[in-house]
Amino acid sequence: PKLADGKVALPAAVLEQAIGLLDGGALPDQPEVEYRLRFEMGKTLRLAKRLEPACTQLEAALAAARRAFGDEHAATETVLRYLGVAQRDLGRFEEAEASLREAIAIGDRIYPGGIGSSWIAEFGCVLEARGKYQEAEAIFSRAATAWTANRKGVAHPGTSSFWHLLARVQAKLKRWPEAEASARRALAARDASGSEIRSTASTDPGAARTWESG
Repeated sequence: PKLADGKVALPAAVLEQAIGLLDGGALPDQPEVEYRLRFEMGKTLRLAKRLEPACTQLEAALAAARRAFGDEHAATETVLRYLGVAQRDLGRFEEAEASLREAIAIGDRIYPGGIGSSWIAEFGCVLEARGKYQEAEAIFSRAATAWTANRKGVAHPGTSSFWHLLARVQAKLKRWPEAEASARRALAARDASGSEIRSTASTDPGAARTWESG
């Protein structure tokens, strides 16, 4: 069977058997292997919209990654990102904020340019959902500015979405001049790229990351 994105999905029985083996302590001294297996199963379960078991596997993957590699490692940072969006999908915004905040902090320390703009925007959307508009504004501004300057430029179809997210939260703060300026940049990017404005980080987190990796 295949998932919506075309990737091959593991049969449910195979997943459940693998999870049972891991939960039973099949790899007690191999946390790096357990991390990889749990991480892939968590991603598969999330794509299949099985969000609660996805979070359970991603949480276990995170624990294994910390045991195998420590906190300041790309594996730990990556699992935190995926766990954060799975928690967000479940409406567990406080937990999502903590996971994404730690992921970004680790990324800022271990990667020269920090983590990707679309993941930064994911964090901004969680902050916005929690009513933390001022911090969300700073996060969206970081994402929009970095994307436009360092990634794809104004004519890329992803650019308009980042400026739209910033304009939206500025409007909630009643920062009308700033909201207008950001909205105009979103419209200019839309016109330059010929695309529709899409708030990808809050609706389809995979879309912006597809743009970013292209």
